[in-house]
Amino acid sequence: METTSGSCSRDPKSRCCADSVSSQGPPFDGAVDVFLEQYLAAVVADRSDLVKASDQILSRERLALSRRIATLSKRVEMHREILEQLEVELAAKQRMLREIEELSDRRPQLRLERLDRQLRGRRIQEVAVQVLRQKVGRGEPVHYREWFGLVTAEGFEIAGRDPLNTFLASIGRADAVQRVGERSGLYALK
Repeated sequence: METTSGSCSRDPKSRCCADSVSSQGPPFDGAVDVFLEQYLAAVVADRSDLVKASDQILSRERLALSRRIATLSKRVEMHREILEQLEVELAAKQRMLREIEELSDRRPQLRLERLDRQLRGRRIQEVAVQVLRQKVGRGEPVHYREWFGLVTAEGFEIAGRDPLNTFLASIGRADAVQRVGERSGLYALK
């Protein structure tokens, strides 16, 4: 058997076979390595540029959002202050309207909380008539004991040694009230 360059039929491990394999390696082997290295370097560089670009975009977006949040926070605070001022003004106008209604007797209720709680003389008549208007109404008869109970239930006290008798004597003289029947103890608003 004769050995030709590049082929050996006997022993593939012989020197001639080994030489032929190493000399016949894949074509462009060194060029592929260089190409791969360059390609990987370009990919890494492109990734680095992409990361930098995305960081810049995110930084600009963060700055824009921070500015918008600051602007909105200032607007919210300004609107809160305006709301507080409006609430104060509304409460003042409502108070003024109540006062006007009370003065013009358009409001069905006397501001009893402003009055002194211990009643004497003419004040007994004023408060008793107002309570009767609130609780019973015009023309509806009520017994003086029940009426006395309505007045005291509103937190008023009748001054005197015998509050019930003082109350009865006072309401009997009230101009806005009339007796219903003789000796019945019933009274009604005129």
